Amino acid sequence: MNFQLFSLTLIMLISFYIVLSFNVIRFRRQNRLPTGDNNEIKFRNAIRSHANCGEYLPLLLLELYILTQLDVNVFLFGALCLAAICGRFIHAYGLNFHETRVPAVFTGRQVGMVLTFACLIVSGVAIFFYGCC
Repeated sequence: MNFQLFSLTLIMLISFYIVLSFNVIRFRRQNRLPTGDNNEIKFRNAIRSHANCGEYLPLLLLELYILTQLDVNVFLFGALCLAAICGRFIHAYGLNFHETRVPAVFTGRQVGMVLTFACLIVSGVAIFFYGCC
């Protein structure tokens, strides 16, 4: 069951990464910029949401894959997959569609990072617990 959940999570996150890639490509074509961000905040946010997703996806997916091999509890694994998916989606949404100057306690970007870090930390602890004990 865990491998099926992992496969679904992998497909969803990779598809989302591709959507973020096309978003950057769209901005580049509209502004006719091969590189840089033209000092445009929306363009910069599109680039950063794509890059940030690319920075965290490999580690998230690696940890989740290791957990499939350790045969962890399916409910824990499902919660971690959900946290990874929601964390990446909410972070990108918060970065791309939320005013960056709004003094909110938790913006989508922050909530997304909290979910991502929680997934990374709990996955790491679970790998240690299930792999070593």
